[in-house]
Amino acid sequence: MGFDRAGQNGVICSWLGDRPAGFTDNEVMQLQRVTRQLTIALKAKIERNVAQNIAHAYLGKRAGQAVLNGLIRRGDGEKSPLRCGTAICATRQNLRTGYRPKPSYTSLAAISR
Repeated sequence: MGFDRAGQNGVICSWLGDRPAGFTDNEVMQLQRVTRQLTIALKAKIERNVAQNIAHAYLGKRAGQAVLNGLIRRGDGEKSPLRCGTAICATRQNLRTGYRPKPSYTSLAAISR
């Protein structure tokens, strides 16, 4: 069963029976119907997996899943406090050689907002 009109993508499906005469015409029609439905379900699953892989690769697992679930749309974002710090430490070797960091670099700054 092909996914596309050109028939380049799809599912190969085969059915086996244990009767020497094989399947009846009615059973063949039922199996073809089941195969079409199976193909549609598999196509949806494959496309979902592709979308999930792309979203996780570009956005990360958590954000990618949120986008796929419809929780995040373009322009949305989380607001969380930003906390960061910067510190410069002097080593014993630097202190022995007389190196002293400039006062403006010795403070630890925290930004939250």
